[in-house]
Amino acid sequence: ETVYLCCTGLDKTEREQQYTLGKFMGATPTYNFSSDTTHLVCRAHGRTPKYQTAIMKGLPIVSANWMLESWRQGKMLPCRDFPVPLFADVVVSVTGVLGLDQRSKIEAFVEQRGGVFRRDLGPDVTYLLCDPQYTELTEQSKYIHARRWKIPTLDVKWLHDCVSTGSYQNPEKYELLLPLNPPGNADAPPAPTPHKTRKGLPSLFVPTSSPSKTLFGGCVFLSAGIHPDDLSEVKTKLSKGGAILITIPELEVLFKADKILPLIRYVVTVHGFDEDHEWFENLSQSILPQKPLLVTTLWLADCLLSQTVIDPSRFVIYRPLPFSTSYYSSYMQRFVITCSGYSGIEKIYIRRLVRLLGAEFIRTLK
Repeated sequence: ETVYLCCTGLDKTEREQQYTLGKFMGATPTYNFSSDTTHLVCRAHGRTPKYQTAIMKGLPIVSANWMLESWRQGKMLPCRDFPVPLFADVVVSVTGVLGLDQRSKIEAFVEQRGGVFRRDLGPDVTYLLCDPQYTELTEQSKYIHARRWKIPTLDVKWLHDCVSTGSYQNPEKYELLLPLNPPGNADAPPAPTPHKTRKGLPSLFVPTSSPSKTLFGGCVFLSAGIHPDDLSEVKTKLSKGGAILITIPELEVLFKADKILPLIRYVVTVHGFDEDHEWFENLSQSILPQKPLLVTTLWLADCLLSQTVIDPSRFVIYRPLPFSTSYYSSYMQRFVITCSGYSGIEKIYIRRLVRLLGAEFIRTLK
């Protein structure tokens, strides 16, 4: 049987590895999903149009280990031995679910199928599972802040249906968007640390006073890799700081506007957008009169919060990491890390980096 291999949800390094090994094993890469595609390699369920199309066509969907192990053993191994874990790349927390026994069962359901269970609501949580029968749900701090931070809140039935059917169910069908009714004396938890587990920046900008119009001195920021849903918020924040945000398509339109090009001081991006940054080097050499600084949205958020333009070299996560974080997350998610001897901003930065790499950070040693 001829294998026409396609990948989805993998980073650049993983895709290249899959296609290279596939060629060694006699498979034909189909870089774009087509009618010829016979097998789909993916990291997680239900995230991409390629995945949904493969489901409709009944094609085998396998994890990246299928091609790797086939190459190691010198023969094509059965696809059924390399399923994609049901909750791969899913981080779950719960609220309104009464009883320790029930919560323990949910934790077991998730972690036995490749997911991560969080007792506390954090920036890396993919879904907050809720019991809709719980009458005080809309007064729960977790539910209130999940809604504010744009973390999907799902009926816990979603989890049970996924497990009972053995297939990843569309979470949008289970979303609970109840009217918020926060208690008057509820203390808000601290704003979450930005994290890249999902597209977009749902928790990047914490509430703060408006930045000074002189903060960025009228310079221009170029956006690269920021999710379209978040561009408006970033533009608004930068505008209040006296800066302008433009996108790559807008830059092409403004190419002849020599007055704006010299004002581009920063290219703001997200971790994992493009780990080799070749696009940035080419852009700087061919269009811009001077090479701007490549910074991350984490740097931008801290500048706005502190009302100061921070040196991007101050902390490693202020610049794109020189490797793909998603490549390591599957390995790092098994680690639980804490630190000792650090305090204040240093401890916050360590926690951010640990979570960015996919590991769990705990405040105290257990």
